[in-house]
Amino acid sequence: MRCTRAHSRVAVIVVVIASIFALFADPAVATSPTAASGTFVATGVVTSVRVADGNTIITQDLTEVISGTYNGTITGESRVVIHADGSGNLHGDFVCACTVVGQGSGTLIFRFAGVGTNGTFEGQYRIVGSSGGLAGAHGLGAFSVTGSAGMYSGSQHYDP
Repeated sequence: MRCTRAHSRVAVIVVVIASIFALFADPAVATSPTAASGTFVATGVVTSVRVADGNTIITQDLTEVISGTYNGTITGESRVVIHADGSGNLHGDFVCACTVVGQGSGTLIFRFAGVGTNGTFEGQYRIVGSSGGLAGAHGLGAFSVTGSAGMYSGSQHYDP
């Protein structure tokens, strides 16, 4: 009988302590989605060019200066495939050492893919990773680029 009373007391103490922590804990709530938009200018260094089945495949290291919602420098690699008919597609991953007004500074990892012709591409991007003051970032949107200059627009939010 004494053992049962001791277990009951321990259980009550645990429930009381858990209740106190729950009362003082901040609720974990994601931020509401907000618009993201801006511009970027890229400079690239071609690291390889090869031809296969009438397609020209170009891999390049890119550095971009991005401004607007995301402000900072982006580095990464992209692959462009120019098909025999002149159409093309591109894809890659970028790491941005960014500052977002009202959110902080940190790192964002973007994945992108697009299609186009004659040096003009349109596509989509997605934030696939984040750290530092931008930890918990999620976002997606669209981009367009002609030559080395482009624009982006989309939405973003942050999980706690």
